[in-house]
Amino acid sequence: MGDFSERLAYVGGAVAPLYFQNATFLNDARPTDDIDCVIDVVSYTQLGPVEEAMRELCFRMARSRKTPSAVGGAMA
Repeated sequence: MGDFSERLAYVGGAVAPLYFQNATFLNDARPTDDIDCVIDVVSYTQLGPVEEAMRELCFRMARSRKTPSAVGGAMA
């Protein structure tokens, strides 16, 4: 993802073991069908280019009643 990944904060079960200092937790990473991330935007105008860049990287928006959203959705 190159420099683009510096604009994202990855969260969720798939990356949680990476936050621990103890290497034994790295074995606890679990498979997942999605990637949760936090993106610092304050308007739909700012979100548009981020969505486009992520679609170019083969990501897609997950829009459902179960998907938490502050601006426009969560990337999956």
